Amino acid sequence: MRNISAPEIFVLVSELKEKVVGKRVKNFYEIQKDSFEMVLEGSEHTTIYINLLRAICETKFREKQEKSNSATNFALSIRKFVNGAMIVRFAQHNGDRIVEIEMSNGTKLMIEMFPEGNLIVTNENYVIQDAYRKEEFKDRKIIPNQIYKFPKNSALPFGEIDEEHVDAAMREVEKSSTKLIVALAKYFNFGPMYLENVILHANLNPNAPASEIKNDEHALHALESGIEHFSGLLKSKEFVLYLKDGVPFDFSIMPIKKYAELEYQHFDSLGSLLDNAYVEERSKTIDKAKERKINELKSSVEKQVLLQKEMHEKSLKYREAGKKIFEHMHDVNLIIESMKKGKETVNESGKVKLKSIDKKNKTIKIEIED
Repeated sequence: MRNISAPEIFVLVSELKEKVVGKRVKNFYEIQKDSFEMVLEGSEHTTIYINLLRAICETKFREKQEKSNSATNFALSIRKFVNGAMIVRFAQHNGDRIVEIEMSNGTKLMIEMFPEGNLIVTNENYVIQDAYRKEEFKDRKIIPNQIYKFPKNSALPFGEIDEEHVDAAMREVEKSSTKLIVALAKYFNFGPMYLENVILHANLNPNAPASEIKNDEHALHALESGIEHFSGLLKSKEFVLYLKDGVPFDFSIMPIKKYAELEYQHFDSLGSLLDNAYVEERSKTIDKAKERKINELKSSVEKQVLLQKEMHEKSLKYREAGKKIFEHMHDVNLIIESMKKGKETVNESGKVKLKSIDKKNKTIKIEIED
């Protein structure tokens, strides 16, 4: 599936914050490339699964940990800074794809979930101590002993989006000759799928020139309204895993217009959705308990798909029956009126025939000929 977006990180951080703040780090593991587990201890043990591009969530499928002599050098390095320390702050930085975890000893973990992903450890003054990937950019360096600088982000955090900011941004967007979705992304860090969804709900083309929106005042108003109310949609808790042929295809935290016809499965949280969706992909040695959990998930998905198909077939059947009744409503009413008056014989007319009478339950069965 795709990489995670800033709004989804907002939701994941909201779900995890109360579960992790106040707990101490028992151990840190690198389970495979770009994937880690951090085991926390408190009144209840919690294991956090971190995939640098796809997820940061509590996991119920904890990996079989390595032997003491097989830990990676990076895992051993991180343990020196975090093991035994308490998490005192767990937050998303400025509405961006960065999660900052602050420890009681001053250590900070910066989890960058773009473009290739990185996990950086700094001291209390943001001096880099180690990094999963050592990188150098035009405006910042991710190497030990350098001051950690957050990437530049011109987009507004979700909580700061209001009518005034939207109006100002739209005035700039209207001047752009780029695609509408590209122009909007500069000001609103919703991620491609959610930004496209807002545009589609305004009945606009995401790939049309941004300058064209000023010609459609109604659509422009709908677009502005969708952007202003986006933060509220983050609390809707519509966590959906979309499927193609029973296989996870994509996911969302709110209804997505372009996926309306796809098979789907609902989850209680985004964390549990991602934990279940990625368990097979990330685990090469799954024990029987994990395998049973996976099979239960597959069975649940298959049942929901079958139930959805059955409900669709029934709805078509009932729709056709209702259509026929409506077409012959006059004849049906004649039969019903005769029964209400207690007549021994009823007025049958046209293609509507009385098949049976159940006086006890006061029901009748009729047949409408094709």
